[in-house]
Amino acid sequence: MKNKTYFKKAVAAILAVTMLTGSVGTRYFLNSYAGENKIEKAETKTSINDYANLVDTFWATAVDNGQQFPGAVSPYGIVKLSPDTYPHTNDDHAGYDYNKSQISGFSHTRIEGVGGQGAGGDVLITPTYVNYTEKPSMESRAQAYSHNEEEATPGYYKVSLLSKTGTNNETTTDGSKIVAEMTTTTRTGLHRYTFPKAGTASVVMDLNYTYHGTDIRNAVMNVSTTAEGNTAISGRFSARNVSGHGKYTMYFYMETDTPTTAINTWNGKNFGTDTKLTGNDLGAVLSFNVEANQQIKVKVGISPISEKQAKIDMDAEASSWDFNQIKEAAHNEWNEMLGKIDITTSDISDPDGTLTKQFYTCLYRLFTTPVNATSTSGTYRGTDGKVYEANGYTHYDSWTLWDDYRKYPIIGLICPDIYKDLIQSIADMIVTGISTWGNETQPVLTVRNEHAVALLADGIEKGYTDIKNLEQAYEAAKQIANNSVTSTVESQGYFSGRVDKTVEYAYDDWALSIIADELGKTDESEYYLNRSFNYKNLYKEDAVTYSDGTKGGLLWPKDSSGNWMNADPEQYGNNGLYQGTLWQYTWYDSNDVSGLMTLFGGKEKMLSALNTLYGAKGSEADGKRMLHTNTNEIDLQTPYLFNYAGKPSETQYWVRQIYTKETWNRYSGTGEYGRPLYTKVYNLSPQGLMQTMDDDAGTMSAMYVAAGIGLFPMTPGDSTFQIGTPFFDIMTINLGNGRTFTINANNVSAENYYIQSATLNGTELNNTWLDYDQIAAGGTLTFEMGSEASTWGEDGKMAPSSSDDKKISAYDYEVKYSTNEIVCEGTGVNGKVTVTTDDNLAFDVDNISSSLVVTNLPEGVIAKIENATEHSADIVFDGKITKITSDYITNELLVEFADTAFANGVKALQVKNAVMSAMSGITLINKLLPTSISVKAPSKTDYILGEQINRDGGKIIASYGENNEYLKTVDMSVSDVKITNMPKQAGDNQNVTVTYMGCEATFAINVTEIKANEKGKILHYDFSEQTGKQVVDLTGNNYNGTLVNGAKMEHGNLILNSDDNQYVEIPTDVLSQLSKAGTISAWVQVDSVKNNQTLLTVGTSTDDFMILMTNNVIRAGLNIDGQGEKKTDSSVGIKHDEWAYVTYVIENNEVTLYKNGKKIKTSAVNGNLADLVMDSAMFRLGGAGIWNDPYFDGQISDFTIYNEALTTEEIAAEMKSNNNILEETIEKAETILSQGRYEISGLIELQKAVQNAKAVNEYENSTEEEIQDAVKNINSMIGALIEKSSNGVGKLEAEDRDDWSGGNLKTETSTDSSGASLVNLGATYDGAWLKYSNIKFGSLGATTFAVRYANNSGRCGANASLSIYLDSMEGEPYQVISIPQTGSNWNAYNILKVNLNKEITGTHDIYIKMNATVDSAHPYVANIDYFEFAQSETDAYSTIQAENKSEWSGGKLKTETSSDSSGASLGNIGGTYTGAWLMYKDLSFGAIGAVQFSVRYVNNSTRCGSNAKLTIYLDSMENEPYQVVNIPVTGSNWNAYSIVNATLDNKITGTHDVYIVMTADTNNPYVANIDWFAFTEGVNITALKDLYDEYAGELEKQTSYTVASFEKFKMAMEYAQNVINNPNTTDEEVSNSINRLTIAVAGLIALADKTELVNTISKAEKIDVTYMTQESKEAFDNAINYANKINTKVEATDAEVALAITKLNNAIVNLEEMPEGDKTTLNGKLSQAKAIKATGYTTESFENLENAIDEGEHVAADKHADEASIREQINKLKAAIKALVKAEDSSVVLTDFATGIQIVSDESVIDKGCTLKINEVSKELIDIDMNITKAYKIEIMNGDKAVELKVGQNVKVVMPITVKNADIYSIKDSEIKQYFSNCENNSATFYMNENGVYFY
Repeated sequence: MKNKTYFKKAVAAILAVTMLTGSVGTRYFLNSYAGENKIEKAETKTSINDYANLVDTFWATAVDNGQQFPGAVSPYGIVKLSPDTYPHTNDDHAGYDYNKSQISGFSHTRIEGVGGQGAGGDVLITPTYVNYTEKPSMESRAQAYSHNEEEATPGYYKVSLLSKTGTNNETTTDGSKIVAEMTTTTRTGLHRYTFPKAGTASVVMDLNYTYHGTDIRNAVMNVSTTAEGNTAISGRFSARNVSGHGKYTMYFYMETDTPTTAINTWNGKNFGTDTKLTGNDLGAVLSFNVEANQQIKVKVGISPISEKQAKIDMDAEASSWDFNQIKEAAHNEWNEMLGKIDITTSDISDPDGTLTKQFYTCLYRLFTTPVNATSTSGTYRGTDGKVYEANGYTHYDSWTLWDDYRKYPIIGLICPDIYKDLIQSIADMIVTGISTWGNETQPVLTVRNEHAVALLADGIEKGYTDIKNLEQAYEAAKQIANNSVTSTVESQGYFSGRVDKTVEYAYDDWALSIIADELGKTDESEYYLNRSFNYKNLYKEDAVTYSDGTKGGLLWPKDSSGNWMNADPEQYGNNGLYQGTLWQYTWYDSNDVSGLMTLFGGKEKMLSALNTLYGAKGSEADGKRMLHTNTNEIDLQTPYLFNYAGKPSETQYWVRQIYTKETWNRYSGTGEYGRPLYTKVYNLSPQGLMQTMDDDAGTMSAMYVAAGIGLFPMTPGDSTFQIGTPFFDIMTINLGNGRTFTINANNVSAENYYIQSATLNGTELNNTWLDYDQIAAGGTLTFEMGSEASTWGEDGKMAPSSSDDKKISAYDYEVKYSTNEIVCEGTGVNGKVTVTTDDNLAFDVDNISSSLVVTNLPEGVIAKIENATEHSADIVFDGKITKITSDYITNELLVEFADTAFANGVKALQVKNAVMSAMSGITLINKLLPTSISVKAPSKTDYILGEQINRDGGKIIASYGENNEYLKTVDMSVSDVKITNMPKQAGDNQNVTVTYMGCEATFAINVTEIKANEKGKILHYDFSEQTGKQVVDLTGNNYNGTLVNGAKMEHGNLILNSDDNQYVEIPTDVLSQLSKAGTISAWVQVDSVKNNQTLLTVGTSTDDFMILMTNNVIRAGLNIDGQGEKKTDSSVGIKHDEWAYVTYVIENNEVTLYKNGKKIKTSAVNGNLADLVMDSAMFRLGGAGIWNDPYFDGQISDFTIYNEALTTEEIAAEMKSNNNILEETIEKAETILSQGRYEISGLIELQKAVQNAKAVNEYENSTEEEIQDAVKNINSMIGALIEKSSNGVGKLEAEDRDDWSGGNLKTETSTDSSGASLVNLGATYDGAWLKYSNIKFGSLGATTFAVRYANNSGRCGANASLSIYLDSMEGEPYQVISIPQTGSNWNAYNILKVNLNKEITGTHDIYIKMNATVDSAHPYVANIDYFEFAQSETDAYSTIQAENKSEWSGGKLKTETSSDSSGASLGNIGGTYTGAWLMYKDLSFGAIGAVQFSVRYVNNSTRCGSNAKLTIYLDSMENEPYQVVNIPVTGSNWNAYSIVNATLDNKITGTHDVYIVMTADTNNPYVANIDWFAFTEGVNITALKDLYDEYAGELEKQTSYTVASFEKFKMAMEYAQNVINNPNTTDEEVSNSINRLTIAVAGLIALADKTELVNTISKAEKIDVTYMTQESKEAFDNAINYANKINTKVEATDAEVALAITKLNNAIVNLEEMPEGDKTTLNGKLSQAKAIKATGYTTESFENLENAIDEGEHVAADKHADEASIREQINKLKAAIKALVKAEDSSVVLTDFATGIQIVSDESVIDKGCTLKINEVSKELIDIDMNITKAYKIEIMNGDKAVELKVGQNVKVVMPITVKNADIYSIKDSEIKQYFSNCENNSATFYMNENGVYFY
């Protein structure tokens, strides 16, 4: 009664306080102690009004205690804008380390809480007052800050930076502080910088900075000005994913709110004003004139799709510059997300609020990874690199699934709508392609993808079965699993030696079985389910002794023969286990706890095993007995396994201990702690997690959230949640749709964490688990808590397991729905879903209609029951949506049946799916089309005819609904927008048609004609004119190009270096002129032997591109709209250093390639180049971009584009007119001659080559071959000069090979034992080889060979060796070098240096072949970092890398990789200490000697001792020190490298071993880190004297040289004489004099002796060329004219005279007489003419014929008569015969009337009384081979005698032709001999004489 009274008073108190305070009340808790109930009074805290303010964003930011970041991010934001502390190390995985005191800037991407060096750090921005005239160093950008002036809440970050001033690295501070603030939207980061004082301030944007992969940035940066006059920077970047696996590529758009006063950019070390750059190391410095306390804002949008999309996204979600507005919106968004779980606490449950803050802090971390990778346009980029539409859902990316896959069911509980999209995104990812880690085409930064399939299964089990591509995803996932579970693994039933792989793939197989079952693939489902039990094959009975002293089993490794292997079950990583032990991996397959329990031998035995796993209970226990790990993911689920083993109180104990109290921790995240730690795992501080414990993308945070709620998702893929022990009095989960699930924990406190009893919706609950649907239906779960363990749940039903014989369910019955998706077109809805019961359940047909409730029905739509029976009913949806909110309306309809729906008193809570969860709801989709559109025109309005529309600034406003209820603005750049009806002629205000989703609108543009010359030339670069970085288009069409990445123009040539990714950006609009045909041509010289160098790249992607490649072969490719690449591959290439004229012609779907005017290949293509003009298309001369082929390496001249297809003849003519290569080469050579830096004999030879080339160039008729030879000769001389000046030795990075054997060989990123990152060649195999082309060893050559490599004894074959071959691998190797093993891992790099058996000199192709004795377990040879050839006697005047020492003192000295303040990577000697020494053997100082010593080093004041010195010894450290060099402090970090130059007291000459000894005071442990040493050579006046003496004799030969060259030589000699004679001459004067005299000697141009030339001219002039061929005569004339020109030239050079003699002699030899013409026809015509008698013709006409005969006979007799003369005489004869005039008609005509044949002649030949006799002749008698149908013999009869014709007598035969095109015939001796053809007028007329018949 006492308690009862007390309780009544308590209730009264509650009512009183509640009435007074409203939101504050008093609560009473009933506590139970040993059967006695006690009530404690506690004041509740005010309810939570601002959840975001409870989040501590600095939690776990002390690097190795969680790897979190404090910056601004929106829920699932792709932009994670956060500070990056300085100096950044590989340990700073998220960029921020709470323990560091400087910030280098603020970057926009990261994956938080992960290992493997992290990923991200992109687009680093730093505000500063420092003035930069060079690339800003990281040290100068870093600014100090204090945590006292740092604050952050979700979506917002602020810090005050101690500003620096000064120039470049010379900086100081004045106490002023720049305030930096950050906030975000999903895709955009907004910066606000407040500059405290007036002056010039800058914002530095660094595109090279990233956590992983500065070497593969492949970045693009474009600087422009916005319409408002502000600065915009856009572009692209790539980087490595976590642990260096694969690559991600993203895009950005950055904009300022204030105009800049100056913009500088950098590309590597090049600092200037370029506005278009590509490369790995890019950045910009934006300068502003600011007033005191002026704010500068910067926005940065990040997109996986394009830089244009980044801007679209920014405009869509952050168009405003209102910082506070965006900050507040982010804060509200976080409040909405975090408020999905509302907590009420008390002074007893959470006295100081720590648990609540920790809970919301961890809940916050659940919503930052993965990221929303969908654009505001509804698109995303897949893992295959392609862009897809994300209709009706949000696509997420950036996965850490091996670590965090258990967190997703928690997200599904809190945010089911997001969880569905996450699952769909995973399905998308599996379909487009995944690898274990990231691949090379990741759209965002990512970690790894194992167990993705489990989340698909989880969605299915929770009712989400309308995954759009589930079957495709299943087939892809199946393939992934089957690739690993090989036939060997399958037959064994396990992975040999690998328990971890066996259990992980078993888990995935179980998930596959669930998906297969959903797809109706019953057989496959059973197959994968059976395979999921493979883990059982590794259970070893009595493997260990449990803590209770009994023997028990564990999972244990077997070898391939089935034998148990030796193993230590407590050892981390034993037998290759990944991040765990056998004890921990044994519990992995939590999907089958029942099966594992059976292996153990039942509940009790399993409990013994669990007690052994958790063998250290309490602070006094032996911490070594704690075999569970909290720091990694392997067995995070194991505390909840006590529920299965019948001891839920132990689950409650361990959950509370691990997450809120102290426990023993033996295992760290990477192994074991030095000694077990009894400590808290979670702390609400920057040291938030245990050391080496990463939060792993929110995994550990999720574990805390699940613990705090008291519900743990045991197994993704299973729908149940294990009950733990809730931390808070009341927790309410807002499930959406008006549902909530409340968890009450009455009397909960730090000690009252044991569950005494539980109810679910008022019904007693004794199970230790709940089904997802029970929670998602809404309701109340109530626990009574106490301080003592109870028996609650011990006899409850065990949760389901995959090996259960009978399916265990939380429900007694189930209903199923026929579909969970209804799709409708337009706003109308008409759909049906059929719901059915199982056999044991019946509907109440009379009441089911009234029991139906459907939530989320859109306005205007109803749901009703039709066709109800006992076991089925139709839910019909009907109506029309009245409220339009989108063009793709989705409504998640949730069906809910009341108890009255079911017969026989069955309650709805007993029926699975009676109340739909948000995961299993019915999706109603309405797809709408716009009713009309309007257009906001793009910014650009003026175009050239044929140019494509620039869509920038253009918008489509689409109207939806009958009354335009919904408006959607679409950027004109999206693919659904089509632009047609482009104007076909010039004119202003011409309409262009825009089509979007079936609707049209127009806008107007102005169009002008393009300028083109007569050959259609529309673009021409001769590379002689440039404005800034612009290459001038000489056509006047303003298609000016842009020099990118340091590309330059010299001597009319474009110079490109492929190593720097240099190219010219060409406006793509020019290609719009090539819609029908086009020609592109250029002169090209290739300067390196890299194959497939890219001469031209056009396009946007591998689906739309054109490439033109050179070097090994000239080839082209064209792909339009992804139809497939059409290749035009010639077999013709361009030789190294050869100039060639390359031409590309496209017309009529055909591409033709030309080299030097000759056609080399023609192929069919689809489309034309104008088809490639589209948004974001590139057009690069010399630049790659679509494929990863090399950029162009060499020179380009006269690049031209024509808008028509040139013919072969036109190409040859253009080639000739554009050929100025020789002049440009001469100009280049003369530049070298004017510098004099090279060896004098080589310069003299170069001068000769120049004079020869000038002569060739002056001679107008030089052939192409002569021009090429002259060019090659000069280039060869230049190459010889350079090679002779080089010692030809150096380092070859293994991955920089020019060719290789391929196979599995790959380039990869790794780290050495110091943690330094490096790029190496990996996956080597026996017989693999590498080729390095054209390696110049020079005359000094190489005598030593070194290799840096890692030979992992665990994976590399025995007897590893490298074989060196020169030029070919045929024959014996030059040398074989054995490479010993370096260690038992891949980090153990070592340098092996050997002497070569024979020196290598000259230039060679180097082949290095790798060999080893390999087997399946040891398949590799070694990982190779680099090779190095060197001289054993080293040139002391080349830079000596410190790490290339010959010997050293050892100890702590080490070779390491670091970076300087600019971020540049370098190798150095570290770990220095007082007394440490380095020795460099055989340094050659020569006779002149060294006068100066230099060293590059860093002396870190915080770690290096004072008074640091380097002492130089020669040959032995026992000798006296030669010189002591002080090396002062350079800064307070390890990046501040500096150079000290010290003048030597005495010169060093000869060859010596040089020792460098390091000393410093011992107040700090180190001396300095050393980069390199160098010695500077003195100047030798003897060299000047020798040079003077050698050429003094030339002073007597003045007349032998040109006046100008001799005068220059004479002055140089006089100057040299003065320098030599001056006793006070300086080194500089000697050096200048040597150089001046060298130039003058090389510049002497010899005058020629013309004697031979005069004699040759004389001989030539005597030659009669009258009857020579025209061609040879022209060549002779050209040669003699040139010879006479040179002969009369006063200062003719040797080269000119020699060329004149050669040309003239060749012309004489090649003179060719004209061939005698063919006179057959002429002679015949003469015979005919001479047979004509004068009788019967007028005198005048016959005399004309006689004159023609005379002229014809003269020509016939002339052996030199040419064809023209002969033809002329034939025509004269014909004309004379035709012109004969008859004196009178004396003809006789005889006719045969039977045949129609007539004979016509003169009376002098035939009497008028003659008759004709005509007889048909047998064809066989005719001596011809023709198909004759009839033949006749014609005789002229005088009486009975035939008339015989005499010579000169003519008879005309007229014969009717009755057959069309009758054959020609002639008559001789009255016999028919041959047919005639082409007869006219149905008759043929002949003249007959003794020679035959002639007709005309």
